[in-house]
Amino acid sequence: MAPRSTSRSINRPDSVVVGIIRGAHGVRGELRVAPDTDNPERFVTGRVLEVEGVGQRTIRSVRGTKGDVILGLDGIDDRDAAEMLRGRELRVPIDEARRETPGHLWADLVGMDVVTERGESLGLLSEVLRPGGNDVFVVRTEGGSELLLPAIDSVVLEIDIVERRMVVRPQESA
Repeated sequence: MAPRSTSRSINRPDSVVVGIIRGAHGVRGELRVAPDTDNPERFVTGRVLEVEGVGQRTIRSVRGTKGDVILGLDGIDDRDAAEMLRGRELRVPIDEARRETPGHLWADLVGMDVVTERGESLGLLSEVLRPGGNDVFVVRTEGGSELLLPAIDSVVLEIDIVERRMVVRPQESA
């Protein structure tokens, strides 16, 4: 399952999104979830997920269908309860995600200062998109606009995890 995006809210540096609830499935409270992870182990029976606005819930059942994951979560027992969760994020603690993912997580980069090779501030990295092909860094400028940067070597020159800084060479606009 290729993730659709990888994001960690700047306001939620303690967890990472692993899926978005798309709606209800059936009448027993099952959820249709768009996975936002390459790690299928995120969705196994017995695993605890945080449901945005609800709190922690344990997975009681899981199966895949047409690119989505169908989850049964403890405490969500009917279609109405499941439907109320449409659009909500499913998260796991960032420390748990790090233990399960080799190397670093793109989500670890969210909130980094992004500067040009000349030292000019472009803004903060707010999100990492994974549309297929190359990943894309979304930089939120001080003015509130978004700058999209492909995550390729010719654009991203340096990532300093300790200093929380990314040095880039933006491509010329056409």
